[in-house]
Amino acid sequence: MSSFTKFAVVGAGGLGAKVVSALVSKGAQVTVLARKESKTAVPEGATLKHVDYTDSASIESALSGAEVVISTLGGAAMATQPAVIKAASKASAKLFVPSEFGNPSVHLTSGPLYDKTEAAALLKSLGLPSLRVFTGPFPDFCLVPFLGFDFKGGKAAWVGEGNTPIGFTHRDDVASFLAYTLTTLPPAELSDRIFRIEGDRKSFNEIVSIYEGLNPGSKVEVTRTPVEAAAKVAETDKGFAGLLSYLLLSWENGASPYADGPLDNKLYADWKPVSIKDLLASL
Repeated sequence: MSSFTKFAVVGAGGLGAKVVSALVSKGAQVTVLARKESKTAVPEGATLKHVDYTDSASIESALSGAEVVISTLGGAAMATQPAVIKAASKASAKLFVPSEFGNPSVHLTSGPLYDKTEAAALLKSLGLPSLRVFTGPFPDFCLVPFLGFDFKGGKAAWVGEGNTPIGFTHRDDVASFLAYTLTTLPPAELSDRIFRIEGDRKSFNEIVSIYEGLNPGSKVEVTRTPVEAAAKVAETDKGFAGLLSYLLLSWENGASPYADGPLDNKLYADWKPVSIKDLLASL
């Protein structure tokens, strides 16, 4: 079989919208699934189908004909991913790309990202081939005031000393890499694989230094939360503060694609990801 041409994308906001656009640019046939009450707008060239995620038949019908199902669900919506996986299996999809797109999840045994490990186990139990993509954090999403990085305000906050190199990948680059590999590589090279990619690798201290270098006269005041204190919040707080502490702690402890196994950037020879410096220069 040649490369895939028919795709369904579940979760069309944020990363999902970028994946849809990237696939359409490759000439792929793309269907976007959204809740019935959603006002999601899809890029020209894609087809929108509204579904009821509590109705397995509704999901299965919407996935009919798709060779590859890509889930970019996040947050509370991740609770619907098992139903989508089961529907994709019934709809005879050839490949499922679960919502990973972050820290490596292979060795997780608990925690707020464990649902990703459970999704991989479900896919295996159903015999549905999968492609898991570990990207590290999205710098265009994470390096913002809401998450503690207010560069223009002269403030940044993280867990630990901030010297650990972190593998980042911009969402635009995740989308372009995924679209290229899914529409170019033969199915045998995608089935039951893990792709580890990295757009740039920098520590938080390096990122601050880059910003200050790009903006002479600026000074970013850094607040460093001790690892022990962050670990306590991550364990006891089940809300946003706990999740943020968990992620910052994981990056301080080296949870990045490059630390999990060999990188797969070479699969897309012409891939030119956005650097941290270029991103900061655009702020």
